[in-house]
Amino acid sequence: MAAVWALGFMAAVGLTGAAGLFGQAWRSRSGTIVPATVVAVETRRSARTSAGVRSRTRTFAPVVEFSDSGGVVHRVAAALSGTRRPEIGSTVQVSYRPERPDKAIVMDLPGQAAAKWVFLVIGLVCLAAAVIVAVRS
Repeated sequence: MAAVWALGFMAAVGLTGAAGLFGQAWRSRSGTIVPATVVAVETRRSARTSAGVRSRTRTFAPVVEFSDSGGVVHRVAAALSGTRRPEIGSTVQVSYRPERPDKAIVMDLPGQAAAKWVFLVIGLVCLAAAVIVAVRS
């Protein structure tokens, strides 16, 4: 029964991650989409310990500038980060709602498209495995 719970938990994590990434992609496509320029990169660090081994992870989030429909320039940092460092000066797409350009979403970060599918596949595989283990026990 412990295996069912573990697989169920892993399925929930995978499917929640996929839902979050797909949800952000859907929200971003419902706004005004404009080009933005990467002007800086935020480095985000996290540390965790597993089985007595401490590991550090470093990810990168682009900081971009874009002009809204009124010509006002806005600067936002991507909410999500990835392991690939964005190139300063490169162009990305952002999506914003005219009433809240300060909440713009940076679209299609490097590696984000693949992450959506990886989370989804892992979540579905773990869900299927949990069901199979539960039925057989």
